[in-house]
Parts: sequence; structure tokens; C-alpha cells
Amino acid sequence: MIYTQAAVLAISSLLLNSAFAVPVKGKFAFDTHNTAAPVVLSKGSSNPQDEGVDGPFPVTTNGVHECVAEWNRVQSEWETEGLIAKPYPKSAHIFVEGCRKIAMQPALLDAARRLIGEDDIMVATMSVLVKPPQWEHRWHTDVENTIDNLRCKDKSWTAWVPVENTGPDSTLYMVTHTHQANEFAHTVLAKQCKTCDPADKPKMPSLVERGRQLEATAHARGWSDATFVQLAAMDNNAWLFRGATWHSSINKSDKTR
Repeated sequence: MIYTQAAVLAISSLLLNSAFAVPVKGKFAFDTHNTAAPVVLSKGSSNPQDEGVDGPFPVTTNGVHECVAEWNRVQSEWETEGLIAKPYPKSAHIFVEGCRKIAMQPALLDAARRLIGEDDIMVATMSVLVKPPQWEHRWHTDVENTIDNLRCKDKSWTAWVPVENTGPDSTLYMVTHTHQANEFAHTVLAKQCKTCDPADKPKMPSLVERGRQLEATAHARGWSDATFVQLAAMDNNAWLFRGATWHSSINKSDKTR
């Protein structure tokens, strides 16, 4: 990704479901007894820059099916040019006008400008994602938001735009305030699979157990306000969060998100 002097907004659109401490060395063992459900976050705090998350706010997702279909066509018909075998998977807004309209709609950009504190921003990435039933994505940190910690970390936010079949069983988990960390969540945890096969899930702690351990780790590092939360997800209502925040995603429902 190429960064300019502009602030960065990374768009992570979840479609049919669619980027803006004291170090603790080594891995840790999981407390498999802490399975308490995360706190449901219905709205951001009065200090989203500190908490690292804000929302929700209504957005339009008109044309989303056309966005998905055209992006799939662009990728399938891509002609290899030199070393570029496929378009960058987080560049839908570059190649597809329908995707670009969703990513660059005024509601998203205005919210991003308010949080970032600058008018000159750019949409750096856009992911078009479909999440099948019983799917989960490991705890991680969005790499795009941490490439240049000196200049971009405090100016980089991710927009999460749920479109279809979101709710309590199909949402985003995160540990607030952890954008301050200098480590990726997926390197802090002892063992995870990026996209778990159902047969592998019983072999490791659940996403909730891992979330509780990350929360405890954040507290140990001095971030006393860090809280394991799940977003109160609603279709067509976006959230903005610092992409450096430790987060994961789950679809425990019987519908594709």
C-alpha cells in the first residue's frame, strides 16, 4: 500500500452477510475457564480516539450486489501482467465503480474526517467479504494500519459496514484501547488458525476465551480500561475503529453474512 501525507481510512465492507505500554515477551497460556460473554457495545464512548471505536451510524449499501458481482468478474477475468497474478484483494474500490460509491459515500467520509481530524483523507483499501454460517476469523490486527506507526497509526481507521444477516450471532469482537499495542493480536496469541476448519475448533480455546485472555493481557500492560466487547451489529449501520485494535469476527448464525 502506498501512503501519502493524507490521513488513511480503510474500508472493510462485509457484504452479503460486504483500510480507514510495557512489552510482554513470549506467548501465554489460555485461561480456558473464563468463558464470560463479551460486553455488548451499542454505541461508542464520548472519547472514541482513546477507546478506539465509534458508531454506529446509518449508511447506504445500494448497489452492493452489483459491487460483489462485478468485483468477482474482475478477479476471475484478470489477465496476468508480469508478476501481478491477481489484483490486490483489498482494492475493489479501485476497479469497481459500484464498490467505490459505497466506500466513498459522504456518511463514511464525514465520520472519518471527524475522527481523524483532517479533511485530506484517502480510502486506502476495501475488502468485499462473504461470511458463511458457522464461520470465524481469528483474532488479528489489520496490517494496513500498522505499516507506518510513526506517521499513520493515529490517522488510520477501519470502517466495518455490515449489509445482510448481521446480529448478535454474526458480528465483530474487539478489545478496546488496544490500538496502543505494538504487537499484532495474532502474534500475541499462542495458537490460532486463520480460518478454522470445524474439526480444528475443539482443539483450541474459543474466540471468546481468546478474547478474555487478550483483555487480561491488555490490563497487565497497563490499559485498565481495555474491555472485551462485541458490536451491536445491525445491517446498514457502520462502525469505525482503529485498525490496530485487536479484533476478530464470527458468524454463529445459520445464514450467510
